[in-house]
Amino acid sequence: TSGASAVPVYAAAKSLGYVRDQSLLRYEGETDVRKGTDRITSDNMDVYLNENNELVKMIAQKAVVLTQPGRRAVGSWLQYTAADDVAVLRGTPAVVEDVENGSSQAAELTFNMRDNRVTSNGKTKTNTNGRLKNVYKIKNQ
Repeated sequence: TSGASAVPVYAAAKSLGYVRDQSLLRYEGETDVRKGTDRITSDNMDVYLNENNELVKMIAQKAVVLTQPGRRAVGSWLQYTAADDVAVLRGTPAVVEDVENGSSQAAELTFNMRDNRVTSNGKTKTNTNGRLKNVYKIKNQ
């Protein structure tokens, strides 16, 4: 997730399958993927690789938890794309709690790892009313 591409990625799960023609690693059961200080856990995860066996994208499903220093997010589906270092988390709702900035709930949260920024999107194909909830922490001057 965040950081330079030279940071190793560690993954664990109860079982691992490989689909050669799709360059797909399929982790099932208590998946746990770590890169630097970032961590994604879920019930299942598909990891797509390029021809050099480098990470292209990951899709995590069921009981998804993304943790970073000072931040924890929970949802039901997450897609991380390595090219832009962005993770999209969906849930009913997806929730992020940030120690410094407060919390947000939305149908979809987008984590821009390079900019350390989270944006909320309430409208998705399955949630057309677009409800958002944000709680901000005010810093004393």
